[in-house]
Amino acid sequence: MAPTSNVDLWSLLVIAWGGMHFLLLCNASPAMCKPTCNDVEYSRTIWIELDSQILNAHLCLTGFGMAIPRPTYTTYFNLGSEGMRSVF
Repeated sequence: MAPTSNVDLWSLLVIAWGGMHFLLLCNASPAMCKPTCNDVEYSRTIWIELDSQILNAHLCLTGFGMAIPRPTYTTYFNLGSEGMRSVF
């Protein structure tokens, strides 16, 4: 079944990237550790950093969405952009 809304897509992305991050932290991919697993220059640590940044971005998006007060949001869309300019 395909995602039906943005919330479904967002939650699928958070689960997928979070799962990958968990597996990388548990060292479930030993093929990514060529000489050692803790070396900074190897793909495991690069992917851990990339996953952290992507998860941070996904979780910050919800914070930005909650920062807009709901009455302002609904008033803007109920009046439309032209009606909002005449109010202010």
